[in-house]
Amino acid sequence: MWRGEALDAWEAGVSGIYTFNRFDPTSPLFRELGDPKLLRTLPHRYEDKPGDRGHLRYWLRGGEAFLLR
Repeated sequence: MWRGEALDAWEAGVSGIYTFNRFDPTSPLFRELGDPKLLRTLPHRYEDKPGDRGHLRYWLRGGEAFLLR
């Protein structure tokens, strides 16, 4: 799930990815999330999350477009 969300964010034009409460600096996840080219080659999945979708544009530029896929 992290890979799919990070890839979506990169393709939407973000300049970086932040994580919260991830404490293992040796985890390969950090290198993966920071490299959009690598992310495209790795398995990833997408998950629909319930909740308030009215703030998609606040958190992700063009975020509402992801509801239309």
